[in-house]
Amino acid sequence: MESDRVADMLRASADPDGILEELRRLVISYQYASTDDRIAIWSVLNKYAPKVDRLR
Repeated sequence: MESDRVADMLRASADPDGILEELRRLVISYQYASTDDRIAIWSVLNKYAPKVDRLR
């Protein structure tokens, strides 16, 4: 599943620029994903929501 691969990449990324790039990829993936994949991608995005303010 594409969302699993994206989630793995996000977990592996430690730097803020890398996280921002992965968030961009998640949002793009979400736009083209099936309904089931959207649910998975959304749950990954929610894990990073608390970090968004610190990435600016």
